[in-house]
Amino acid sequence: MKSEKLEKYNQKRQSLIAAYRKKKLINLLAIFGAGAVLLVTVALLQDVLNIAVTLVLGAMIVMITVIFARIRAVTINHTLQSQLRLYEQEEPDFHVNFKK
Repeated sequence: MKSEKLEKYNQKRQSLIAAYRKKKLINLLAIFGAGAVLLVTVALLQDVLNIAVTLVLGAMIVMITVIFARIRAVTINHTLQSQLRLYEQEEPDFHVNFKK
């Protein structure tokens, strides 16, 4: 593969990776932000709720937030890998030079 084609390929690949990293960061910040808001709400309702209910709700919020964030991160990573695989299939010069 010629150097200008290789540079163009790498630039497009890096832009795809950067876009998905940004998407993942925004998604995770939104998820953890929502979890923090729910925890603060439960903490503010501590006077109304029983201490056991408060602790159980807090633990559930933390667990669900972490699990949902991990699922979103894995999903976004899988989508990125699929997009990169499709992009590599569109570049015929990549496969010719890869086998050498």
